[in-house]
Amino acid sequence: MLAFRRFIAFLISVFLIISLTILAFSISSDLIIKNKLKIESWVNKQQIYSYLTSKVSASADQTVGSLTGVNGLNAYVLSNIKTVYPYSKFVSDFNSVFDSNYAWIQGKTAKPNYMLNLLSIKQDLANKVASYTLNSTQKLPICSDLQLIELQSNGPVSVNCLPPTVDPKLLSNDLKDKILNSNIFSNYNFITADSIKATKNGSKQPYYLTYKYIPQDYKNLSKALYISFTATLISILLILIIHPFKRRAIKLIAWSFLISGLVVLFSYISVDTVQTKLVNKVNNSASLSTYSVPINSFVSHAIKTLENTNKYFGESYIFLALVLFISAFIYKKRKQKELANST
Repeated sequence: MLAFRRFIAFLISVFLIISLTILAFSISSDLIIKNKLKIESWVNKQQIYSYLTSKVSASADQTVGSLTGVNGLNAYVLSNIKTVYPYSKFVSDFNSVFDSNYAWIQGKTAKPNYMLNLLSIKQDLANKVASYTLNSTQKLPICSDLQLIELQSNGPVSVNCLPPTVDPKLLSNDLKDKILNSNIFSNYNFITADSIKATKNGSKQPYYLTYKYIPQDYKNLSKALYISFTATLISILLILIIHPFKRRAIKLIAWSFLISGLVVLFSYISVDTVQTKLVNKVNNSASLSTYSVPINSFVSHAIKTLENTNKYFGESYIFLALVLFISAFIYKKRKQKELANST
């Protein structure tokens, strides 16, 4: 009967190791995922803005091209990208996207509810460029025959004059339409959660549908925390009740804490593997590679925080195990002393 009780207590201790490990990982993940301000602080907004405006500038440069008689137009367009889309506007858009996605992850909304108005930005840029084009070309003298020959030979902006066939108003309106109908900022004039697609198993649909399991995983994380905590307490109580020898019961619990602590402490090996896979996926992605530096920086912050939290729990478990081992030793000595005194 004693052997059977010890065997049952041993099985419960195995379950205790699992519960303790899940509890540590659940709390670590919960502390990260539910700390919205910390997550936001890991995002290098200035760096993303810099990459974004550089990409938009390259697209604008390609769209505008070199137009006859408009000296300095490309430089003007590039210099005004940050004027029509300032950093303050980017931060506002970022916060809108971040908050709505966070609300969706928490299960507060059926999908991320945000809308980025790029049409107004594009219209602002188009109006500025059209005005610049009109003012620049109206001031130019009509090209002479010699200048026209030079213009045809050396390129459209090689001479500072206006061909007689070019109407400044038509030119400025044409350029305005060209910008309005371009995809300088995006393929969409208004970006919503439905605009951003994700492909999985050959199916392309809005990302919140492709990854519809994320809100449920978020809820399951909270459940895992409470279940593992309850399971840990029950397992400890059952070991103390079922095991026939209290000192050995305490040592069994101590071993459970020690083993679980070591597992949690050395979990950085698997965490580093996950980070490496994520970094490689971002670097090899056509759509994400442009922003690989800020994305990888965010992943690095998240992984580092997870590792530090796991390290704290691992060390705490090992410390508790040592305390329990010492308690078991003291309990043994006290019993021996009581036995010696009784004889």
